[in-house]
Amino acid sequence: MQTALSKTPILKTIALTLPKNQQRVARTAYVDIRSISGWLPIRNNLVYGPTNKDASRHIHEKVHVSAISVKEQPPPEGVAPVEWVLLTNLTATDAFEAEEKVNWYRLRWKIEEFFKTLKSGCCVEQCRLNTATKLTKMITLKSIIAFKLMYMTKMAALSPEATCTDVLSKIEWQTLYCRIQTTSRLPEHPPQCFRQ
Repeated sequence: MQTALSKTPILKTIALTLPKNQQRVARTAYVDIRSISGWLPIRNNLVYGPTNKDASRHIHEKVHVSAISVKEQPPPEGVAPVEWVLLTNLTATDAFEAEEKVNWYRLRWKIEEFFKTLKSGCCVEQCRLNTATKLTKMITLKSIIAFKLMYMTKMAALSPEATCTDVLSKIEWQTLYCRIQTTSRLPEHPPQCFRQ
């Protein structure tokens, strides 16, 4: 697959901002994006019979995939290059579609953080509703709350003196205040900053 990808024309060159982590300093990497699509054979090990010795009983299938190559050209001296191969069942036949999938991949940790907030912070898995419609409405509401929590956390880190009114409407911050303070008396003024 990598040989086939390396022979395809470059769809686009983009700049990736790589944040600082334990292994590297923050930097910008210029990467080439290439893409191919086709049928990938898969072997399903589901066996119809008492033993799995008969290979003819295995189900052989194919799945349509797009393979996207993201490769830094050239990396700075002494630095490992950015080199990813992404597989997706979504189309990535042109520059726009391929770059879209690359950007989704770059957001994977934020997506993980969102679902962690949804599960742990909003306790979405504890919902015990008896219809799909009710469950969908609850998950939608809790998704909005999870997003707001993540946004407030980011705002508090970037701008500690920002107020909750930068993120929440009046009814939202008043409701939250009453819930946290266990009171039914609505405050007239918002807390001075997020930390309050």
